[in-house]
Amino acid sequence: MLATSNGLRMEIITERWFPEVIQHLRKTFFADEPLNKAVNLCRPGDGHTLLEKHSLSSLRDGISVMAVTGGGEIAGVVVNGILHGNDDTSRALDTLATMDDDKFRKIFTLLYEQNLKIDLFEQFSVEKIFEIRILSVDSK
Repeated sequence: MLATSNGLRMEIITERWFPEVIQHLRKTFFADEPLNKAVNLCRPGDGHTLLEKHSLSSLRDGISVMAVTGGGEIAGVVVNGILHGNDDTSRALDTLATMDDDKFRKIFTLLYEQNLKIDLFEQFSVEKIFEIRILSVDSK
C-alpha cells in the first residue's frame, strides 16, 4: 500500500476487492468507454456479463491497482494484464467468433485484430507484454 498526499492510498487489487471493482466499473468504464459508448454496449450502472468476465480475467493476473479514499471507497482503478504472444490474441478472436453479443464482438475483434497487425511481440522480440486494459476514475 502506498499513501499519497491527497488522502488516497494506492493498493494492488486483490481478490477480496473484485466485487467492488466490478461495481465501480459498472458505474464508470462499462458505459463511458468510447467504443462501448459508440455501440451502446450498456448503460451506466448496468452490468455486462462478458465485460465483467474479461475484467475479472485481467484482475486475476494480480497486477492491477486502485486508488482508495480515506473512507474506503474506490476512486479509480487501472486494470492491467499480461498478453502471452499472438496465440492469446488468435484464441481470443476464435472465441469471439462464436459469441452471440454482436456489440461486444465488434469492439474486441477490432482491438484484437489491431494487435495482430502491429505484432509487438515480433517487433520487440518478446514473449509477454504488459497491457493497461482499463483505466477508470470515479467522477465524484
